[in-house]
Amino acid sequence: MGNFYKLIGMVIVAEFIFPAGIFASSGSLVVVPIHDNVSDSVSDDIAQSFSEAFALKGFDVIGREKVEAVMGYYNADAKITSGSYEEACGAIIRAKEHYYNFEYKEAFAQIERAVELLEGSPSAIVRYGEILRDAYIVAGIIERSEKGHDDEAFGYFKKALAIDPQYVLNEKAFPPSIVGLFEKGRVEILAKPAGSISIVSDPSAAEIYINGIQKGVTPATISNLPEGSYNVAVMTNKYKPIEELVVVEPGKTINIKKKLNWAGISKNESAAIHNILTSPFEAREQINEGVRIAELLRVPKVVMVDVDEASTGSGEVAARMIDREFKSGHNPIVIGYAPSKKGMAEDLNRTADILADQYDADILAAPQKNLDPDGIGDPVLLGKRKKALYTVPAFWALVGGAIAATAGGSVAAIALSGDDGPKSATGSVNVMLK
Repeated sequence: MGNFYKLIGMVIVAEFIFPAGIFASSGSLVVVPIHDNVSDSVSDDIAQSFSEAFALKGFDVIGREKVEAVMGYYNADAKITSGSYEEACGAIIRAKEHYYNFEYKEAFAQIERAVELLEGSPSAIVRYGEILRDAYIVAGIIERSEKGHDDEAFGYFKKALAIDPQYVLNEKAFPPSIVGLFEKGRVEILAKPAGSISIVSDPSAAEIYINGIQKGVTPATISNLPEGSYNVAVMTNKYKPIEELVVVEPGKTINIKKKLNWAGISKNESAAIHNILTSPFEAREQINEGVRIAELLRVPKVVMVDVDEASTGSGEVAARMIDREFKSGHNPIVIGYAPSKKGMAEDLNRTADILADQYDADILAAPQKNLDPDGIGDPVLLGKRKKALYTVPAFWALVGGAIAATAGGSVAAIALSGDDGPKSATGSVNVMLK
């Protein structure tokens, strides 16, 4: 079976050299197969085929060996999830959707719920600092947009900056009034006397989190931290994480030297056949993981690939482009195929074309067109709202005959299937809504 998928990959690469729709793209990316104990070897083969195809078209593709080294070393489960975390993430997504539709009351109710859930967790800052920071920023934006409440918005912005003093709003995305208010809070926070935290670990190259925000890998010195308390976490794969509360004093450096204890390899549970790249909560988790990988490998985009195949030979291929800068996911692509695999190579080739187009897309110009609802991750994207989500024709339109998006909390998917695929009897393109 493995040889068959390698042959499919050769066809993809051959067709990609002379595609029907020539595109001129170049840039750095990495293609990552998802291992969920369902058809993992097939995911590996298809991901490798995409990598080779992108390389032939001029992309700087990070090699498989380096990706595997990073994926094997860094802990994919660095942040432990919980029911409250899942519910909070869902509330943030709904808040942003309401905000896009100018439904301020509903938006603020959802963001208040998210903040309440995250603040109520004893380990909120350590585990969910980035999510809580973004929730505060979204709350401030909604307050300012709905009521013009500068004081309330400023309060939320200061809470966000207390978690991450170096965070900066994108001036191209937000009106000067919001940027100015946020910058006022940043100046106030940074005006405090500052110190540093120096972190060394054994083993080295472990991930560093300050208040739940990733700040690089060990050894490293995190400078210009305003005086005050900070939660520091050091973690890496197969080792028990280290967490410590430190107090930064003006002009001083806190030195942290830790030896991480071996934790062994956890046994993965078998998974059911389903697209984790398109199911609502798991999609959010995969976007976060894709952003994490992009940060570690210093690439602007990550393509995540998941193949789930049944014992009958039919199955689905899911692919999603992740954007590092805006911490967002483009619309995922889903290919359904039957046991004969008829038309599979052609669909994969079209998928590569679409992914290349997504790479070049100007996200800030039209976030509602380029991203699915779960993918509107960074608060900066809220600044580009122009019309209500449901009234933007491009949000529903087909792009290149093979892409569509939905609203209202659904995950948007591009669905392709061959002549005998499970979604079509004619070989036409179908839109899958989940």
